[in-house]
Amino acid sequence: MHVAMRPLCVRDRRLHVIAQSRIRSWDSWGRRLRHAQPSCLCLTVAAVQALLRCAGSRASSTLIPTIMFTSGLALLSSVAALVRGAATGALNVQPNEPFAGGFEDVKVPVVLGVMSRCPDAVLCETVFDRVVERVADKIDLSLTFIGKLNASEPDFGVTCMHGPEECAGNVHELCAIKYAPTQRWWSFVQCLNFQGRNEIGKPNTALQCAKTTGLDWENSGVGECAGLDGSGKAEEGVRLLQESVAVTQEMGIQKSCTVIINGKPVCVHDGTWKECEGGHTPKDFIRQIEEEYSKINQS
Repeated sequence: MHVAMRPLCVRDRRLHVIAQSRIRSWDSWGRRLRHAQPSCLCLTVAAVQALLRCAGSRASSTLIPTIMFTSGLALLSSVAALVRGAATGALNVQPNEPFAGGFEDVKVPVVLGVMSRCPDAVLCETVFDRVVERVADKIDLSLTFIGKLNASEPDFGVTCMHGPEECAGNVHELCAIKYAPTQRWWSFVQCLNFQGRNEIGKPNTALQCAKTTGLDWENSGVGECAGLDGSGKAEEGVRLLQESVAVTQEMGIQKSCTVIINGKPVCVHDGTWKECEGGHTPKDFIRQIEEEYSKINQS
């Protein structure tokens, strides 16, 4: 995630989505938070939870001191609430007053609410492949998965609309998102889709697409996350799926595929394109992203 040229206002829910899969540069986040205005910084408890979960061991050396430096007493109340366990909120990236600094522009958060075996999701991701080709350097792309939390489901703790193999496919994609660069995991998703949706979630499909796209299944962390055997049933991947489904529900996403650009639902494909006021072609999505990018990074 790139470092902003100005203070960044964020709210929790989208940060939760991004944090669990995309944020890797903690030094960049440290610089971002240190230059944020206290009144602008909207990191609340769920965001801290997401960041700490994603940061792992690096959180103590980089993230925690930064939050303490930036938000002062606000952190104390956040820690107290963290103990009680708070729910997630909402997040978008907002334009704000510029400050003098040499940081790069902030990217536009783009989230696709999907199910890996859903024909609407496959079509939507195919359309978005052309979008990514044009504006990859301006977006922070992530996927969030639709399902139902179900404690009685033995393998995933989630019921997926298209069966357990869809749950496994979701895990494959979430683990790739977490451990691979954007272009690599996006190519992996496109490869899975190309095999046909009824092949998604099968171990051989995941392993073959990892090989095809240059994704190091055994050593990158993806395999340990999803299961070295490609089952999609490893502990970390299952946890990522449960978290993703919970976040999707919090975001109010019910249809696959739902396109969200900078926190705003802009289009749905559910049998056909719906609720697409700004259009539904690659050109339309590119235009909307460019507009949001300009707003966020206005001088």
